[in-house]
Amino acid sequence: MYQDQEQDGPNTLKETEAQERAKHFSAVSYDLSLNLQPNQKTYRAVLKITFNFKGSDDQNHLFLDFVGKTIESFKVNGKAVSENPFKRNRVFFKKEDLNNGSNVVEINYVNNYDKSGAGFHQFIDPVDNEEYLYTNFEPFDAHRWLPCFEQPDIKGKIKLTVKAPEKWKVLANGKKIDLDTKDGFSTWKFEETPAISTYLFACVVGPYDEFTDNYDNRIPLGLYVRKSLSKHLDKDVFFQQTKQGFGFYEKFFEYQYPFSKYDQVFVPEFNAGAMENVGCVTFTEHYIFRDPPTKSQVANRADTILHEMAHMWFGDLVSPVWWDGLWLNESFATYMAALCVAEATEFGNLSWQNFNSGMKAWAYREDQLSTTHPIQGTVADTDQTFLNFDGITYGKGASLLKQLVYVIGKDSFQKGLSHYFKKHEWGNTTIQDFLLALSYGAKQCGFDYDEKKWSSQWLETAGLNSFLPHIESSEDGTIKSLVIEQEHPPEHPTYRNHTTEIVFVNWDASKNATTVEGTFRVEVLAQKETPVGSLVGKKRPDFVFLNYNDHAFVKCLLDDKSELFARTHLEKLSDPFLRQLLWDAYYNMARDGKMLSKHYLALVTDKIKFETDPKLIQTILRRASGTLSFFIPDAIKLEESQKLFDLSLESLKKSPENSEQAIIWARSAIDFAKTKESVATLVPFLEPGKKIGNYTLDQSQRWSVVLHSIAWDIEGAKELLEFELKKDPSDKGQRIAAAAKSSIGTPETKEEAWKRYLSKDLSDVSNHMLISDMSGFSWFHQRSLVEPYGQKFFSVVRSYFKEHNKELSMSFFNNLFPFYPENPEIITKSEELLASLQPEEQILRRCLKEQLDDLRRASKCRALYQKQ
Repeated sequence: MYQDQEQDGPNTLKETEAQERAKHFSAVSYDLSLNLQPNQKTYRAVLKITFNFKGSDDQNHLFLDFVGKTIESFKVNGKAVSENPFKRNRVFFKKEDLNNGSNVVEINYVNNYDKSGAGFHQFIDPVDNEEYLYTNFEPFDAHRWLPCFEQPDIKGKIKLTVKAPEKWKVLANGKKIDLDTKDGFSTWKFEETPAISTYLFACVVGPYDEFTDNYDNRIPLGLYVRKSLSKHLDKDVFFQQTKQGFGFYEKFFEYQYPFSKYDQVFVPEFNAGAMENVGCVTFTEHYIFRDPPTKSQVANRADTILHEMAHMWFGDLVSPVWWDGLWLNESFATYMAALCVAEATEFGNLSWQNFNSGMKAWAYREDQLSTTHPIQGTVADTDQTFLNFDGITYGKGASLLKQLVYVIGKDSFQKGLSHYFKKHEWGNTTIQDFLLALSYGAKQCGFDYDEKKWSSQWLETAGLNSFLPHIESSEDGTIKSLVIEQEHPPEHPTYRNHTTEIVFVNWDASKNATTVEGTFRVEVLAQKETPVGSLVGKKRPDFVFLNYNDHAFVKCLLDDKSELFARTHLEKLSDPFLRQLLWDAYYNMARDGKMLSKHYLALVTDKIKFETDPKLIQTILRRASGTLSFFIPDAIKLEESQKLFDLSLESLKKSPENSEQAIIWARSAIDFAKTKESVATLVPFLEPGKKIGNYTLDQSQRWSVVLHSIAWDIEGAKELLEFELKKDPSDKGQRIAAAAKSSIGTPETKEEAWKRYLSKDLSDVSNHMLISDMSGFSWFHQRSLVEPYGQKFFSVVRSYFKEHNKELSMSFFNNLFPFYPENPEIITKSEELLASLQPEEQILRRCLKEQLDDLRRASKCRALYQKQ
C-alpha cells in the first residue's frame, strides 16, 4: 500500500517533460473498473494500462500523473513493485521494469471525491438528498480520477466498467454494451473508445432523469438532468438546437459526426459553461432556466450547445499536440458556434450581437491588460494553460477567425476545414497544420492568402489597434481625402493589416430618419496612415463608422462630425447592431478617460428610453453597471445609482406584461438598488400577488431583493430569508443563504466569515458554497466594516494560494481583494506584493497584475473629476 510521499509538491506538467515523455510512450489503452458506493467520501478502482514503450535512459520522464489517496497495489508486467513509486503527484516506473515494446501496468487504488468542480466531483442535492457524481478534467485533472499519461498528444483508448447503486444511471464516452443488476447494484460496461486525449474522458453517475431522441436515425441523443430540476428543462428546444447543429456542421465540415452517440448532461456546481467530453458533454445548470429567460439568454445557451458540438471535430477528433494549441481549439469552437447560431437557428443576427457584447468585449478588455499575450506563444506548463482560459484564447482568437473568414471568404474557409479534418483525423496538430489547411482552401477558391504574414501580425503579437478617420471635404461637399489613422499601444508597437467595412449614413429630415448611403470594403495597411482613395469624390456623409458589421478586431473612434451626429441621432439609426457598436465607442471613451463617467451615464439615461432592441438595452445597462462600480467616484456613486434605479423602476412599470424588456428592467432595478431607500422600495413587491406595474418578480429576483435587504438590515429581512428558503430549498437557495450569512452588517459577522474562509480544513466543503459565502462579504455601504480586512488580505493571500485549489484561491482573491481605487495605499501594497512573488506563484501574479490594471484605470477615470 502506497501513499504520496510528497503530496504537497507541484501538481503541474511542463511542456519539456511532455515532449520527452511523448517520445517513449504510445498506443495507450486504459481499462478502468470503478466501485461506487453511496454516501461515501472515497471510491475504489482497478486499472489496467497497456502501452508501447520505446527505451529511454532518462528515468525522470518515466511516470504516470496521479493525485490519489492510496495505491493498494502496483504491478508492472505482472511483477509487484516493492518500492513506493508514488511521489509528487506522480507514479514512477523503473526503466528496468519496462519492456521495449508492449507493457501492461495494473493498479488498484482508493481515491477521494472532489469538491472543487474538477476531478471526480461529488454533490448531494439538498432537496431530495440524492447523490450525483461527474468528471471534469480540462486541462490537467484527469489524473485526479485515474493514473494516466496526462498530455493531449498521448491519446488513449478507454474501456470503462462501473458498479453503482441500481437506481443510478452511468454515462461515459461510449455506448453502454452491458448492464447487469444484482443485490441492489448494477454493473455498467461501456464500449472501448477510439484513442482520445485524457482530458476528454468522462464518467457521470447519479439518479438522473433521462430524455432521448436521435439525429437522422443515426446518432443517439441523450439529455440528462437532476430529478429536482427536471420540471424546468425545456428539452424540446434543447434537442431542436442540437439537431440544427448536427445538420449545419456535418454539411459545413463535409465530415460526419465521428463518435457513436451524443449525450448532454446538466451537472451541479460546474466550474465553466460546458465541457466537450467525447460523446458526453457536461453543462452548467445555469442553462436550466428556472425563471423566464430573455431571448438573448436562450441564444447564448444555443451558442454553448453548438460550441461544445463543434469541439467533437475540432479538439476531439483532431487534438492539439500541446496546450499552446488551446487558443485554436476554443477560438474555432467559439467562432463556429456564433456562425451556426446565426445561420442555422431562429436567432439570426442576435448571435453576432451576443458575440460582440460577450466574447469580443472580453477580448478587447484583456488585450488592454498588462497580462495580455500573443495568441500563439509558449505555454511552459499546465498552470499557465489554466491561466490561458481567458479572453485572448476565446474571444480574440474567435474575432480574428471572423475577420479571416471575411478576408478569404467562407468558401475558402469551408474547403480548408474539410481538408484539415480528413488529413488529420484521430491525430494531433499544431497551428501550422491549420493555417496550411486554410491556405489550401483559399487556393482552391482562387484566393492568394499569405498565412505566414497573417500569423506573424495577428497570432504572434499582442495588443489592440485603434482607428480614427480624418476626413477633408471639398467646397462641393464631396470627400477630398479620407485617411484612416491606426494607433497601437506603446508597449505593443505593431501596425497590422485590417480588412474592414465602412458605412456612410445621412440624416433625412423630411422622414425624421437615417439612411445608409453605402458600405465599402476597405483594406487598412500595416502603417500609421492609410489613405482610402476609393472614397474620394463621394458625397461627404453626416456619419462615418469604420467597422460596420464588426468584421475587424479594432477599437473605433469617431471623427468630430460623426460623434456629434451620433450623440444627436443615435436612437434613430435603424440597424440595432450599428447602434450597439456606437454604444461600444462611447463606453470606451468613458473607460479610457476621454469622457467623464457621469456624462456617459447621462447619455445612457437620456437615450436608452428610446431603445427598442431588448438585447441592446441589456448590453447598455450592463455597461452602465460596470461604469458605476469602477469609474464613478465614491462621493457621487449613490447619487448616480439612484438615477439609474429610478430610470429602471419607471421603465419596468411601463413595460408590456411578460415582455423581455420587463425582465431586463427588473434585473436592472435590483442591480442599481444601492441605497437603503431603493431596497426598501422593492421589498413590498415580495408580497404574494404584488406587482411592479404588470410584472411579478421571479424567484431569482426575489432572492436578490432578499439578499439586499439582509445587507441593509431592512426590518423583517430575516423572516423574508426564511420564507424564501421554504419556497426554494434548492442548492441555489442554500448558496443565497450562505451569501446572506456573510452580508449581515456587524463586526461579529465579518469576523466569523473571515475565519470560515481561512479554515485549514475545507476538504469537505463545496467550493461553490464557500464562494457564495465570500460573495456576500463586501458591500459598498459596509466599507467601514470590511476595510480592516483589506490589510489582512495582503498578509494571507500568498499562503491561501499555496494551501487551496486554483478555483477556490482565485475566487478568494476576486471576492475579497480590497478594491479601493481612491486609496493609493492599496496600489502601493499590491505593487509590493507583486514584486515579492516567486516564479512559481504565476496564478497569483496574474490575478494581482490584472487587479492593479483595473485599479489604475479606475483611479485615472475618477481623478478626472478633480480637474472639474
